[in-house]
Amino acid sequence: MFLTQQSLAAQSSQVFVEAQVQASSAPVSIDDFINDWEGSLTSSGDYAFADGRLRTGIALKGWEMAVEKRWHYDLRFSPDTAKLYYNIENKVADDQKYDLNLNVKMIHAEGISFAKTLQFNHLTIKPEFTFYRSDYYQLGQLTGSASGDIANKDNIAIEVDLNDYHFREDKILEDPRIGGDGYGISVNLTAAYENDQWLFYTRVDDLYSQWQFTDSVYLNGKVCVYFSGGSGNCTGGGGKSGVENYTDSLGHSLSSTVLYKPIGVSAHAYVHGRYQRVGLQKDWQTVAGKLGASIYSTQQLGLHWQSKWHRLALLLDHYEIKQAHHAQVDLAITIPW
Repeated sequence: MFLTQQSLAAQSSQVFVEAQVQASSAPVSIDDFINDWEGSLTSSGDYAFADGRLRTGIALKGWEMAVEKRWHYDLRFSPDTAKLYYNIENKVADDQKYDLNLNVKMIHAEGISFAKTLQFNHLTIKPEFTFYRSDYYQLGQLTGSASGDIANKDNIAIEVDLNDYHFREDKILEDPRIGGDGYGISVNLTAAYENDQWLFYTRVDDLYSQWQFTDSVYLNGKVCVYFSGGSGNCTGGGGKSGVENYTDSLGHSLSSTVLYKPIGVSAHAYVHGRYQRVGLQKDWQTVAGKLGASIYSTQQLGLHWQSKWHRLALLLDHYEIKQAHHAQVDLAITIPW
């Protein structure tokens, strides 16, 4: 991506505004995931991930400071869990047993970041520290089983174990209680080696991530629910709940690029948990700036355009944006002086 070269170069001072979104939804399209799972379901889908950031900042002599708003969603689940939720949302009758497993980390936060670009001959390193405050989060794990025609509320038996489920506002079980805010620190690290012909670039987001949630509402233990003819053999039922201080972290994301500059061809890789992709990109220098096209293993096709005033990239795996399962948006306005 163009971002790799521009963000590390110790160029002239500038003010910038940038929006970056990386999103992937395996069971349904990203649009359907947001809007009550209205589309078709992929049977093998077991994760959903999105990380969006809106940043406004200033760069001066290798130093950078920015204010940031961030939306982070990292959900891992069994295919049965996805199928159950889909059936409930779409009122699909399906009297069966579901093996449930859900691990969720959702955080909305705002923060301030500080970064410094360090240059050592051909090697450039850029550490970045961001300090966050979160007014919305849901973190925890759910395992267990459910059976019956849950969409039509017939012959229902639900037995689940809640493991360290913490929240400020509960959108899963709709608990009415409100918890306290969360505070976090995240360390990102970017490194690049560049010579006349090659550029090798790596960035790790959330290389170190530590969050402290004050007066967080929690639910723990086994919960059993039977109604409309459902039955079971629940042992150890009766979950625990209360308010406590809680510590957690976010998983890191890795992006890497190898660019052969004489022909403007680069190879890319991105990994965050179950979301993994590799791709190739070709760039052309024109009077309108640098233009590029890319293709990825996730069936994403990308268009890229960059000048000293802006940066724009759009990658989708479907020509209709509402049908896309994998998407990336990168938009920036820069004002150098």
